[in-house]
Amino acid sequence: MAETEVRMENIVLGLLAHVDRGKTSLSEALLYESGRILEKGRVDHGDSVLDKDSLERKKGITIYAKSVYFTKENKRFFLLDTPGHQEFSSEMERCLAVMDYGILLIDGNDGIQKRELHLFERAREKGIPLFLVVNKMDLFQGGREALLREIQEAFSCEGIINFSPYTFSDLARFLQEEDFTRTVASKENAALEQKEAPEKKEAIGQKAVPLEDCQDFLENLALLSEEGTGEYLENGRLPLSFLQENIQERKLFPLFFTSALKQEGITELFSWIFALCQMPAYSEELQGILYKISKSPEGRRIGRAKLLGGSLSLRQEWRPSEKALELHLEGVEEEAVESVEPGMLFTMPISENAGLGYFPVDEHSEKEKEGYFPTLLSLEGEEILSYRKDLEELQKEFPEWGISISLAEKQVTAQLSGNLQKELLTDLIAKRLGKKLHFSKPKLRYGESPRREAYGRGAVLEPGHRISLLLRLIPKEVEFFGEQQEVGKGERDCENGRNPEKKSIFSIEKRGELPEEWISRLETEWAEEHFPGPLLSGPYENYALEISNLSFSRGSAYYVDFQEAVYQAFRMAQATAGVRLLMPYFSYEISASQEKLGKILQEIER
Repeated sequence: MAETEVRMENIVLGLLAHVDRGKTSLSEALLYESGRILEKGRVDHGDSVLDKDSLERKKGITIYAKSVYFTKENKRFFLLDTPGHQEFSSEMERCLAVMDYGILLIDGNDGIQKRELHLFERAREKGIPLFLVVNKMDLFQGGREALLREIQEAFSCEGIINFSPYTFSDLARFLQEEDFTRTVASKENAALEQKEAPEKKEAIGQKAVPLEDCQDFLENLALLSEEGTGEYLENGRLPLSFLQENIQERKLFPLFFTSALKQEGITELFSWIFALCQMPAYSEELQGILYKISKSPEGRRIGRAKLLGGSLSLRQEWRPSEKALELHLEGVEEEAVESVEPGMLFTMPISENAGLGYFPVDEHSEKEKEGYFPTLLSLEGEEILSYRKDLEELQKEFPEWGISISLAEKQVTAQLSGNLQKELLTDLIAKRLGKKLHFSKPKLRYGESPRREAYGRGAVLEPGHRISLLLRLIPKEVEFFGEQQEVGKGERDCENGRNPEKKSIFSIEKRGELPEEWISRLETEWAEEHFPGPLLSGPYENYALEISNLSFSRGSAYYVDFQEAVYQAFRMAQATAGVRLLMPYFSYEISASQEKLGKILQEIER
């Protein structure tokens, strides 16, 4: 009898951590445990799988997001490494969109800091289930139970449960329904894994845990819900699906104590990740997201993407008028493939017209906010605008840097948040252009927003080109020191549903009368445009637009006429809406012992 082919489950597992938490060591440990590599590398030795860039190895930190995959039976895991440093948060944020599960790494000695709280919250906002890994436990001197309680209190979460004393095989018979059939392994493999587990644990300095000693653990799991409690009291076990569902719903956060450098606790972590992670459901229609753009050593633009539906084969069109000429999987070595399936991370060469976001058509992108501290860029002995095309490439690769090219003012500025970003930009310019980059001191720039609601009318009235419309400029709420403040009548209208949806700045009356391509094109162009404020030419933001009283007929108006009428009306409304200046402020939090408090306050007052 022919065996039924088992389709691979593709699962993206993201690594989230602050700097120096052992993220690279953990990725090497997981790859080693899976058999993907035979010898572990170290970032400080310059031989780790994921940190390949020269600047990354020099600094000993992750700068670029990158992935490597490993497989076990019918599951393929894409391990996505993300930068931990605050200055590269935007790179990490883009990766959140492609994660199915996350591993939040915690330093056992440092405990929970503000960065860990922020990453936990961002994962919650994005709906990403988390495994918590407390690393560097070989250096920890305290008690694990006390540390577990500290973590539960810091995250205000009782669903954080210590899984590290057991492998999945230790408890498999307590986590299976009677009709439960393991698709992940045969019964022989499960028995073999259970037989070998004590030997492997002993090799890393831990004792095998008798199954009769896991009662408290199972009861803690059962208490996650009434259904679980009832199931456990009635049958003395819990379905594996119960754990999987609670992880998906972010009610359960499995926690593991590890020393990745010494491979301690990795067997347990690996076995549970394999058992508990599931591939999400995907549509049959071609969908995907381009989450990173970089350049190859040969100068080609390379897109990193995740397929969210359908399948993509070589020479198939992945966006209008662009085909996938090559497809690769990142790994220990780059691997060329004929096609990719839903859930897979992959790379492909892309054209200059392709940008970050969803494909085939991006309906989800949001406008990047302009920064308030522009830094002037210049090249030693060269006119920087001579390299405009190269700078435009960097704009697309790193939108968070806010690189702005002004031909009118003959200058290039950037919004960089620290010395590491400056060093990275300097390194890229040196590699690509062979030039030395200089930075001016950053200047403070005020933002601007409308003070009150205003109207403007736009019209094009020429032979063969006739269109008119009314535009309403609506102030939106502004955030002052972490609190939302109401600004004008327009915000009350927002609560009544008159403002546009969050995904678009426009609300259009009788939307169906306009060609959909006009609306899509206007929204795209508006998102790319940065309008100067009328007072100090600062970034103009915190507003919504409502278009009504449209008058035109097909054949007597074109998109350029519609665009011109909207711009006319916007300028008219902007001139009468008044100006509210938006001054940037710094928000920070300091954790310190009480005896240092006085000195800290003195430094702040300076």
